[in-house]
Amino acid sequence: MTAEQPGDLVRQFHRLFSEQPGLLAGLHGLSVPAAAEALTRIGAVNGIPTSAAEIRRYAAQAVRRLECRHALGDDELDALTGGGAVTDAGGLLALFTPPVLPDR
Repeated sequence: MTAEQPGDLVRQFHRLFSEQPGLLAGLHGLSVPAAAEALTRIGAVNGIPTSAAEIRRYAAQAVRRLECRHALGDDELDALTGGGAVTDAGGLLALFTPPVLPDR
């Protein structure tokens, strides 16, 4: 069984990585398929049922939504997705990890 809504899946991963940031160790630098598989394994161990295909599908949809809503250029889209959600694992992970807020 997978998350009911894609946003639910992302919120669950955001919460998990906020509570356990150490789970992100070793994920950067992976290929997109490897990062999606790693997120699937991390999710399974932590009660977030999903699949690598679902993660990749959500990432592709997120990029399309950004492109449609904002008519962004390639550089702007890369900046928002951390390098491109479909073509690089950094972008994929940017979608599933909580934003880092600067200390005040």
